[in-house]
Amino acid sequence: MGGSRMTGDSSPGPAEQVREATGQVIGGVAPTGHPAPLPTVVDEALAEFAEIWAQWGSLAYLGAAIWAFMEGETFVLFAAALGAATGLVDPWILIGSVWAGSYAGDQLWFFLGRRYGASIVRRIPNGEAHIGKASRLLARYGDAFVLSFRFIYGVRNVASAVCGIGGMSHVRFALLNFIAACVWAASVVAIGWYVRTWVGEENVHWLL
Repeated sequence: MGGSRMTGDSSPGPAEQVREATGQVIGGVAPTGHPAPLPTVVDEALAEFAEIWAQWGSLAYLGAAIWAFMEGETFVLFAAALGAATGLVDPWILIGSVWAGSYAGDQLWFFLGRRYGASIVRRIPNGEAHIGKASRLLARYGDAFVLSFRFIYGVRNVASAVCGIGGMSHVRFALLNFIAACVWAASVVAIGWYVRTWVGEENVHWLL
């Protein structure tokens, strides 16, 4: 732009107009060629997380998969919120990563439940206290329980092992788990992605 001056309306344009004019991802437009430095606003709770993600690059998605493998939503929620705030995270790759991680984690616990029985559940913190509830839900709801247990507080960590202990077939559990992991991954990423819009930029770190 050299020494040219801006005239007319300087308010932000629609997202698609910005993409068409700059050729860059929304939220990642280079701060060059402007008459004055552009302010960058990022939630304080996401700033350090953004630094880590930028440093790790594609490996950060592997970290998200590992976190999902270990039954955690917090990392995924932060990653999605970060993507919405900065454009650093591709939501589709994130969904695929945590889908794979969650699926693999529950397949492992199912296998361990089938092979070692209830003794394996005792290795999970508070696992033995929740095995009865998970068993009752499995007996009552069957396939619906497998599709939904990721969203049920108190049985999430023992549910896959309980399915294995209960004698569910490998193929049946694998198919249901594949579908359930997809639904869970898409839901958690969507919640994290849109949470800034729902609660406001200044409140996102309190919710997460």
